[in-house]
Amino acid sequence: RRLLLSEDDEKSVWLDLDTGREVVEPREAADDLQPTSIESAIEAWFDSLGIAPRRTPNGSFHINFFRAVFDGRVLLQFDEEDRTLFCTVSLALTVPEARRADVALALLELHALGEPRVSMVGDRLFTAQLVRLGDASPTASFIGEQSDLVMYNADVLHLVLANVIAGLCPPTQALELARKAKEQLAANVKSNAGQAWDDTA
Repeated sequence: RRLLLSEDDEKSVWLDLDTGREVVEPREAADDLQPTSIESAIEAWFDSLGIAPRRTPNGSFHINFFRAVFDGRVLLQFDEEDRTLFCTVSLALTVPEARRADVALALLELHALGEPRVSMVGDRLFTAQLVRLGDASPTASFIGEQSDLVMYNADVLHLVLANVIAGLCPPTQALELARKAKEQLAANVKSNAGQAWDDTA
């Protein structure tokens, strides 16, 4: 039980009602109590890569990447009020009507064992990583880790689903192919950087 006696920018003075003694505590600046904005963390990540931030008309960020299997673009959307980060990648695949059932079966196979979420919009496939930050303060490295994760997943999913669409992999073997793809990508990472970010406009 305490009573606030005085405060300034540097300290707060309290009266402890149980002991009768004054207690002096350093005062935290209001800014220190607020989590870092997701937007500023994304901008810091771009800065760490030496790339100027690229924005869409609705305020999201995007960055191009080059991977072992395909090249694509990570779209970074965020909601400061809900404290969420949403990283999306198009898998650069079109699903013909005749192959939709096979793709759906392959996705069931992959999702049942925790593989990343894939959504179909029209005849196009996308994968996404949704992160709820709560009170946590994101950093540039955190943004990079999330972007790298969704990009890595997209690499695996692109390879697997391209094979399913082409009829080279039965839907029931999608998970087995995904495991093999991950092993191959892990080997590639050991032999080279494994990823590259586009520093062109």
